[in-house]
Amino acid sequence: MNAKGPTLAAWLATILVSAPGTADHSPEHATGNLLYDIQNPFVYIPRIQFENHFDTGAGPYDASTYRLRMRPIIPVDLTEDIGLRTRTTFNMTYQSALYPGGPNQLGFGDMDLEFYLTPTRSLAHDTLMVGFGPSVHIPTATQTLIGLRQWGLGATAAIVWQPSTIYALKGWTLGFNVNQSFGIGTGGGTQAASLLLLNPGISYTLASGIAFNLYSESFYNWNGDQWTVPVNLAVSTLFAPGGQNIVVTLAGRHYVERGLWDPQWGAQLNFNFLFPP
Repeated sequence: MNAKGPTLAAWLATILVSAPGTADHSPEHATGNLLYDIQNPFVYIPRIQFENHFDTGAGPYDASTYRLRMRPIIPVDLTEDIGLRTRTTFNMTYQSALYPGGPNQLGFGDMDLEFYLTPTRSLAHDTLMVGFGPSVHIPTATQTLIGLRQWGLGATAAIVWQPSTIYALKGWTLGFNVNQSFGIGTGGGTQAASLLLLNPGISYTLASGIAFNLYSESFYNWNGDQWTVPVNLAVSTLFAPGGQNIVVTLAGRHYVERGLWDPQWGAQLNFNFLFPP
């Protein structure tokens, strides 16, 4: 293992568990069931997600892609009523040759920053949370085929509902996230990107400690008038080796709508390290 890996992880964990705040970090919409609570992206649980994405069937020659996404999620309560949730996405990508004789590419991908202002208390008797704010796309890709090669600015918003006090709906979580990003600072004749992300999802958490998720991370490319729509089915469970809470998720997906260079099938293995207060 690269010697810098544990150091970086330890540094991020220190930031997460020491994030400042003024409000109570055990909000009324937290149930104490970590696997259920973590389905709510706005709950005050600092965490680091490591996502392994495997996709295949891209293009006419069935190219494959592996992406490692690391996502630190840092919650900060600015006041007793308003919180800030920041999500940073780092990417490492391997892209096999898209055509015979073409290059395989390995390198860092672009980086994304998302900022959500959210109330620290539920908007309803059950957990009903909303958040919105700016997003920034940073062109950090080291290879031409795994990045947009331009900066991006946009807006992001999300809503989540956990009707835990309604007996018939207990254990369910419904959420929806939308992000619109516009490319800026392009040059050399490069067209400014305009991308819409829609992320609807529904999950059910069993009392036995298993959660099932059905969700999509759908993109619409306004310039190319093209949808990319993967449908993901996932199962998650919580482990605590050595007292460290880790949610492990295994998912499979099928792209029901895609462009020529998008994949057809994929799988995902996630490790979500939780640092509850």
